[in-house]
Amino acid sequence: MKGVKIFLILIFLAVTGFIVFRSFNKDSKVKYIFAGLQKRDISETIFIPGNVFPAKEIEIKSQLSGIMKKNSDGR
Repeated sequence: MKGVKIFLILIFLAVTGFIVFRSFNKDSKVKYIFAGLQKRDISETIFIPGNVFPAKEIEIKSQLSGIMKKNSDGR
């Protein structure tokens, strides 16, 4: 008889503990926040500090020296 009482008390405590545990977990529901639609451009800017050096340097020069002037016929 003593063993049955202890078993019933343990069952009661387990059920009570389960109910309390479930009631505390109901408060932690996931809440969603919805934003309105907006039409805009997507842009991403990346700032990288440092220097940029060319792999190959090219000098551009004219092959003819002098100043160009208009001809008398307007060309």
